Amino acid sequence: MDVEKVREKIKESIKLLCSYPTTSNYRVKENVKKELVEIYKKGNESVKGMILTYINEKLGNAQLFREFESVKNTSFKYKKNIRAGDVTSSILDYTNSLDGTIELINILSKFDDGPALKVLTYHLTRYMNIQGTVFKILALHSIKALAKSNHPYALSFLLNIAEVGGDNKDDIYYALVYALTEWYLKIDKVKMGKWEKSQLKRRMNKVIEIEKRNLKYIR
Repeated sequence: MDVEKVREKIKESIKLLCSYPTTSNYRVKENVKKELVEIYKKGNESVKGMILTYINEKLGNAQLFREFESVKNTSFKYKKNIRAGDVTSSILDYTNSLDGTIELINILSKFDDGPALKVLTYHLTRYMNIQGTVFKILALHSIKALAKSNHPYALSFLLNIAEVGGDNKDDIYYALVYALTEWYLKIDKVKMGKWEKSQLKRRMNKVIEIEKRNLKYIR
């Protein structure tokens, strides 16, 4: 594998993703997502690390959703003169938007391996700890992504949070229960040891049974 060629391909794909919908269209965006998933799954640790590093940095920018970007605000924040073009480029970058961030979360879920899911759960933990509608939306999408996963770590993470329960049950808690229900329906098809499956099923049953009367999220 020519790592340098792959690196350039990753940069090109990311550039196209960032340019949606300003200079690229929906079809281009969807093709880029497929390309990134293909590159990641075929890549070695170095290639995967490049992609995960980029996505991690972008997901971390969600903290900036509380701020309004302008030349004046940004210059004041960083204590230096910021060019108007840099601010405009940041605003037009699709991956700096709410929906662009959700796309990155979904891309991580399609990678569906330990490192990618660890990046996803790292950010989910922080989304759940920040007040605000935007962060709740990101948390809910992250939980939905874990529901689609076929990796045991995703299920383990969901169970560790949902089992806490408590009286203050909100949308995130019920989304967790819904995710566990999705897992329950497919767990027999997921590659996992028999004993491990039986233990996880028992834990899922306990959470689902407690909330079975809450039909909003449970099928």
